[in-house]
Amino acid sequence: MDIKKIFFWGMILLSFPVFSQKYLLESAEQALDRKQFEQTLDLLSEKDSLINEATNQQQAFFYYLRGRAHSGLALSQTENRQENAEQAIRNFNLVKEIEQREMDSKFTEKSQPLLKRHLATLIDMAIEYNQNQRFADASRLFNSIYNLNKKDTLFLYYSASMAVKAEDYDFAESKYRQLVELQYNGSDTLFLATSIEGQKVESFGYDKNLQELGVKQQKYSNPSDYVETDKWAEINANLGLILFNKQNYSEAEAFLKEAFDKDNANLNVGLAVLELYQKTNRNMMYLTYAKKLMKAFPDNALLQYNIGVYYYNRQDFERAKRYFQNAIDNQFSSEKAYLMMANIALTEDAEITQKLNEQINKKYSEEYKKLYQQKTNIYETALNYLQHAAELNPENSDIQNLITDIQQFLKK
Repeated sequence: MDIKKIFFWGMILLSFPVFSQKYLLESAEQALDRKQFEQTLDLLSEKDSLINEATNQQQAFFYYLRGRAHSGLALSQTENRQENAEQAIRNFNLVKEIEQREMDSKFTEKSQPLLKRHLATLIDMAIEYNQNQRFADASRLFNSIYNLNKKDTLFLYYSASMAVKAEDYDFAESKYRQLVELQYNGSDTLFLATSIEGQKVESFGYDKNLQELGVKQQKYSNPSDYVETDKWAEINANLGLILFNKQNYSEAEAFLKEAFDKDNANLNVGLAVLELYQKTNRNMMYLTYAKKLMKAFPDNALLQYNIGVYYYNRQDFERAKRYFQNAIDNQFSSEKAYLMMANIALTEDAEITQKLNEQINKKYSEEYKKLYQQKTNIYETALNYLQHAAELNPENSDIQNLITDIQQFLKK
């Protein structure tokens, strides 16, 4: 066979798949122009057969068309709106990824306005979920937004926070761990400007160049920035508290201490550290952090109460009384401090009652009268504390029953 003919037929065979791809892409583009979004996706459904032999430019065009088709569905239909918006963004991201390899930006530039529009739509949906207390949905959607745009780690933070609100602690733990691994502290600078057309302040995210471009094009005015507060302590604290509640004390300690070292003005973190050391019987560490907290919060009633419980559990009732009384003096809003004071008062009752029983045949003896008066004094002291407790929590039937029992003894 003539060598030229072999070469000619080889060229035809190689050109056929390219022609087929070109035809399909053109057909899909025409369907897209007619706003036949589902037909466009049907034409592009054979991804592997189209992509495997396609040039990078054809691949970028393929994902651009798919992105626009999903975009059209997201904007024209309420059904599956979120899913189509996410698919649009995924495909536009692939366009950018392919064109960056080729040092090209033709379809990237065309897709960017739609990509930003769909990101804004998804963010609005997530915010609406949160406002409607659909915290689990908000958490999952913020996570999807982050995965679609990993430059904005703030959405991963929102996902973790919403998961805590939804009490989905396993998911929250995984998101907080990601944030720690990324060393995200949240202290980013957001760039803002006022839209001349809408007269509303809009965010350019973390892109100062985009803000400057908007002002230069006279589409925006009054550029400003907003520095977000550092969230490193909060992230570590929340992760530590989740692990603490799962009784994973060794890991919890590391994150809680990191949070406390970063922000020792956070009382809740400090109290969690104290409780951890109390549960693990590490008294020296407990007292070390208690001293730090007392220095930072000398008049905090909740802290005073918690330290009182620590000493009460170790039967150091004199110290416990001092801290419970401090909590009461600092207007502790719970009845618990009064109950603990009543319990301390009643600790001596069992011993005195036993002695009275031993003296039952000597009711008129001086010893018996002395013991009986001691018991009466204990009950009167306890009754005083219980009545204060009842004022703070009148619905507590246990307190009311105990008051009744003591009053019957005292005949009041």
